[in-house]
Amino acid sequence: MSPCLPLLLALIVFIFAAAPAYAQKPRYILTVTGNPDSGTSIFTQTLREKRTGRIIWVRHFPDARNVTWSKDHRAVAFQTGGSTQQDSVRFKTAFRFVIWKAGERVVSFFTWPAMLPLRDDYTEDFFWSPDKKHLLFRTGVSGDADIGQGSLWCLNVATHHVILIDDSVRRVRWTGPRRVKYRLLYIAPGHYLDPETRHEVHYGASAYESSKSRLWRVPKGF
Repeated sequence: MSPCLPLLLALIVFIFAAAPAYAQKPRYILTVTGNPDSGTSIFTQTLREKRTGRIIWVRHFPDARNVTWSKDHRAVAFQTGGSTQQDSVRFKTAFRFVIWKAGERVVSFFTWPAMLPLRDDYTEDFFWSPDKKHLLFRTGVSGDADIGQGSLWCLNVATHHVILIDDSVRRVRWTGPRRVKYRLLYIAPGHYLDPETRHEVHYGASAYESSKSRLWRVPKGF
């Protein structure tokens, strides 16, 4: 056997093993066009094939916030209808999620108040599951984004049903198609005892993150 044959075989195996990685390079791009100073609150969202420029779909939504692609770049999600509930009232729009997966039609559906409670002001941070069947997102009120926390939800992409996972969540990541790890942020009120008046004095609050991650699994049938 030629001494070069094992090296050649190893090179062939490496090329074929690496092929899927090249196939996962971004195939699609989403562009958002519009002039917010023109007096209209409607923008145009266009999805194209990156290599050919072929248009897959065109939609006209008030805006496109938190645009998030799946890891393989074959699914995208974003929020439209304003960044807060106040924007929704101001522009006479409603919060929607817009979701598209390769080979499927683009869908949009109402979130507040049809799907989510009115306790929070805005949505942030989408996280696609590896199999693109579920989408995590966080909601919050004024100030939550400043300290990087929010209520964590899981959306079933096919049914549009949601589950509340936990509150005051940060550092979110999928560890498998149905497993999620995250950490909590605790808020401790600041106070001390005045040595003269013996009254408790409050001076704000401090935040600290949990030292261990929590594990959450997508329930069966969801």
